[in-house]
Amino acid sequence: MIKKIIILMIGVLLVLPHLQAQNSLGKSDDLARISLTPIIPDELQTVPVYAKKLLKNKLQQVATMNGLGGGANPRFIITADVDVLTKDITPTTPIMTAVTLQVNFYVADVVAQKVFSSAMIEVKGVGSNENKAYISGIKRIAPKNPQLRYLIESGKEKIIEYYNSQCDVIIQEAQTKASMKEFEKAMHTLTTIPEVCRECYDKAMNLVPDIYQEFMDDKCQKDLAKAQAAYGKKDIEETMKYLSEITPESKCYDDAQTLYGEAESFYCKEALGAAQGYWASQNADKAAEALSKVSSDCDNYAEAQKLSAEIRKKLKDDEQREWDNKVKEQDRKYTLAEKRIDSDTEVKKQQIEAAQNIAVESINSGNPYTSYYSNLMWIFR
Repeated sequence: MIKKIIILMIGVLLVLPHLQAQNSLGKSDDLARISLTPIIPDELQTVPVYAKKLLKNKLQQVATMNGLGGGANPRFIITADVDVLTKDITPTTPIMTAVTLQVNFYVADVVAQKVFSSAMIEVKGVGSNENKAYISGIKRIAPKNPQLRYLIESGKEKIIEYYNSQCDVIIQEAQTKASMKEFEKAMHTLTTIPEVCRECYDKAMNLVPDIYQEFMDDKCQKDLAKAQAAYGKKDIEETMKYLSEITPESKCYDDAQTLYGEAESFYCKEALGAAQGYWASQNADKAAEALSKVSSDCDNYAEAQKLSAEIRKKLKDDEQREWDNKVKEQDRKYTLAEKRIDSDTEVKKQQIEAAQNIAVESINSGNPYTSYYSNLMWIFR
């Protein structure tokens, strides 16, 4: 018996640093954490409508207080259903309803349709009616109940085991998605591999920069095509908007740079031409507005400054002050990215960070596993 206790203590000491390291990660590392998303299916009839929100909040507490909160990878969920074991009316004044509830908890993988761990807790609740008694019972669930702690730890071990045993399959899945130009999904698949699964995590991180580069090159071509279409319509602001999305590391950056130069030159000429036309008709206000668009980056900036000085000389003192405010050079709303990163290590680091941000955005804009949530009743059979 003593020998078993010593072995158990050694095991705890070995595992504890990893748990502490994982639980201390900041928000930027959320994707590299194992996390559980709380779900109570709408179609689950064993949980009354009035209690579903409360039970879901309780699931969030269980996950968070046991180190797996956050919901960075919605593939893995924690859910529950409820069975009423007894319901009695108390012989008291006022009359109360007492219930005994069996709450069944599950940690599951919604994609593989597999329950990783389960636990059952029995609680009692009393209230002035059945609804309140039900709610009273759910409120009594302690998030750090030993059975729930075991549920979480056991589920976590199974998730780690899944990644370690299926790593090659997961990476192949990401590569297949990338080949189909589903780059966001591919990056989400790779960046949500928990860091605690070190070997698989490292394999994924080595692949992320390549897929991110494919994503950026594909995006570059799309943005350039949109910019060219906008330039064809002489919509310079729209042209600049799309070109500003293109980074120096993208393959079509040189083409973007060429188009940017053409668009900028056209924009500057148009602005100066408009200013000259307005001044020819003695409309100083409109001339000022047009001249303000000719920035110091323009090839005709000196010519614009000359016209500005000429107009200013012909204005009265009070008009000159107003003119100076109106002709103040406008800041460029969109510019072409110019900064290149020379260090390969720094490039890969930033590519991984950017890929993680894209994965987070994909979750925020729409849970990629929503379709799997529409049928979760297999968990409760």
